[in-house]
Amino acid sequence: MYYLVGRPNLTLAKSGGILRGGEKHTMFVNRNITVGSLRTSVRLEPEFWTALTEISAREKLGIDQLCTMIDGHLGELGRTAGIRVFITSYLRRG
Repeated sequence: MYYLVGRPNLTLAKSGGILRGGEKHTMFVNRNITVGSLRTSVRLEPEFWTALTEISAREKLGIDQLCTMIDGHLGELGRTAGIRVFITSYLRRG
């Protein structure tokens, strides 16, 4: 178990969740998306899902359309990592 800095009441479990008072809360959200014609599952932190939703609205694209575009430019990255890098790059551009 690891303790989150500045959050003494929250503990990060090795299994990838946060323990609050002994109760586990996941840090990830799984969602099904369609990339091209492939139905797949992506696991991201809630903040990344919020950012992806906001970006897709700003660009007037559905999340599936946006993820398909991101998927076409992944290079060596996996899909989930590529989505995170895209979101970070997009938000840094302002």
